[in-house]
Amino acid sequence: MMKYLFLLLCLCCIQVHGQKHDCNAKAFLSINYKGKIPLYASLSCDTVLTYLENDYENENILHFHIKKQCDKMLYVHVSDLYNQLNADGWLFLGDYVCVYSRAYQGSLKLYNAPCESSGINSVVEGYDPGMYIVVGCSGDWLKVKRIKGDKIYTGWLSPEMQCDNPYSTCS
Repeated sequence: MMKYLFLLLCLCCIQVHGQKHDCNAKAFLSINYKGKIPLYASLSCDTVLTYLENDYENENILHFHIKKQCDKMLYVHVSDLYNQLNADGWLFLGDYVCVYSRAYQGSLKLYNAPCESSGINSVVEGYDPGMYIVVGCSGDWLKVKRIKGDKIYTGWLSPEMQCDNPYSTCS
């Protein structure tokens, strides 16, 4: 019986590497990122659809609906606050794809794999208003990295703890 439970736990927590897998999570273009990011038509990166950048003058931060991941690339739907941009395409993962934490009171748990039963990888103590860098996705879970002081926190952020709103809290 224990073998079957262990197998079930492992199947729940498998992360596929090197293959396309579906995601359903949201993020935003870092409010600190000042450059342009190419949005590609395909994984081959042979056609640039557009270059993405925040419009700081109008406080218009880009939003990503992450639909797939393949290695170090994300397939996203990109939109903005004023509905001037609606595009689908591939972009490279970088320190510019971010979310906030919804852990407004207490600590934030980051897991070993995209399921709570996988165990806790790290805990960010107390409220942390900083941005978490998205480094992967699986289903509606996001793998994130946060550098806070001299410590680096990594792990899987549960869907209920993700805040993709750069303008206000997600409470």
